[in-house]
Amino acid sequence: MRPLFALLLAMCWGMVLADQLTGQAEELLQAGRGEEAYELLAPELAARAGDPAFDYLLGLAALDAGHPMEAVFALERVLDAQPDNVAARAELARAYFELGERHEARQEFELVSQEELPPSVQETINRYLSAIGQQLAGAKARFDAYISMGLGFDSNTNSATSDTTLSAPGLGLVGLKIDASSREQASAIWELATGIDFLHPLRGDLDLYGGIHFDQRIATRVTQFNTRTADGNVGLNYSRGDEVYGLQIAAERYFVAGTPNRDTLGATLSWRHALDPASSLTAFGGFAIQRYPDQEARNVNTVSGGLGYERQLDLRYRPRLYASIYAGADNELHDSRQDIGRDYGGLRIGAGAAFNRRLTGYASLDYQYSHYQGDDPLFLKRRRDHYAALNLGANYHLSGHFRLLPELRYTWNYSTLPLNRFDRLEAMVTVRNDF
Repeated sequence: MRPLFALLLAMCWGMVLADQLTGQAEELLQAGRGEEAYELLAPELAARAGDPAFDYLLGLAALDAGHPMEAVFALERVLDAQPDNVAARAELARAYFELGERHEARQEFELVSQEELPPSVQETINRYLSAIGQQLAGAKARFDAYISMGLGFDSNTNSATSDTTLSAPGLGLVGLKIDASSREQASAIWELATGIDFLHPLRGDLDLYGGIHFDQRIATRVTQFNTRTADGNVGLNYSRGDEVYGLQIAAERYFVAGTPNRDTLGATLSWRHALDPASSLTAFGGFAIQRYPDQEARNVNTVSGGLGYERQLDLRYRPRLYASIYAGADNELHDSRQDIGRDYGGLRIGAGAAFNRRLTGYASLDYQYSHYQGDDPLFLKRRRDHYAALNLGANYHLSGHFRLLPELRYTWNYSTLPLNRFDRLEAMVTVRNDF
C-alpha cells in the first residue's frame, strides 16, 4: 500500500476487528505487497462483501493491484455501511483518480479535506487536488495509432443465397438457375487495417476528438468480392456532472473490387448519464445520407435513434453487461423504387469480462427486423427480413503494444425474398500493434 494513506489506515483500523484473513491482508498491504493481498481477498468476495473491514482492505488491495473499478465497488460498500469513514472516502477518491474520473475524484477529495486530518495527509490531498486542477485546465492532445493484420475464413463472402434456382414472377420465369458466381462463395480472408485517433481537451468539460481509418479485406479465392473502407469522424463531448453530451460527424466510402460502391455522410447526437460508477444510460439519434455512385435508385436518407444501458458487475472477472434497442428508416429518394425504402428496428445484448491482466473476452447477439415499403419488382412481393448475428471474441495482450484478437461471427438472414436468404460464418485471428 502507498505510504501516503498509511496513517488513514491506522486511524480506520481501530474501528473494526481483524480476523485471520483480514489481518494477513493488512500485513501484506503494509509490506507493499498489494497484489498478493488482492489475490488473498478476491476469492472471498462473494462470502465477505458487505463486511466493512474486508471491503476496505479489498479496496486498497485492488488499487495496488491495478483494479481501480473493483476498488470503487468495495469502497462504496464501506461508505454505505460507514458514511463517516474518512479513510475509505480518501481511497475512493484515489480510485476515481486512477480511473481518470477527475470530477468525481475532486469531489471526494474535497469532502475528505473538510475533516480534521494530520498535516501530512492534508498535504497529500492538496497535491491530488492540484494535479486534478492542472489536468482539467491544461490537458494536452493525445494521439493513438494502430496497424493490424488478420487471417481467417469466410463461408459466404458475398452474403448470397445457397439456392440453385429461383422463380421471378416479375419476369415470368419459374425455376431459373442461379449462376454459381451469384451463389455463396467461400474463401480464405486476409485483412489489413490502420488508423489514427486523437483526443484534444478544449477545456475541463469539453473535448474534441476524431480519427481516420482504412481497412482492406481480401478474399483470396474470389477477388471480385474484395472490399475496402475509408472512414473518418470528428466530434465534441461536453461533460456536466453525471451527463455527457456528444455530437459526431462521420463519413465513409466503401469499395467493392476497387470500385466505389457506397458513400455515407452522417451526424449523430448522443447523451450519456452515469447512474453510478458502474452503470450508465445512453440515448442517441442521427441522420445520414447514403449514395450509390453506380446505382442511384438505391440512394436513401436514413434517420435513426435508440437507447442503451450498461453495467459492470461487482463479481469475479469484472463482467460488463450492455443492451440497446434502436429503430430507424431508410427513406428512398425515387418514388418509382419504394421497394428500396424500409423501416427497421433491433436490439443488441452483450457481455465482456477481464479474466486476468492479459486476457479479456466478449460475446454479443444482434437482432434486426426490416420492413420494406414497396413490392419487389422481380418477386412481386413485399420484402421483410429477420437478421441475427452472434459474435464471440477475445483480446490477448502479447507483449509491448501487440495484441492478439481472435473472433468468430455467425450471421443469419431470413427474408420473404429467397434471393436475400443467407447464412455466413467468419473466423478471424488478428495481430494488432497500438502505438
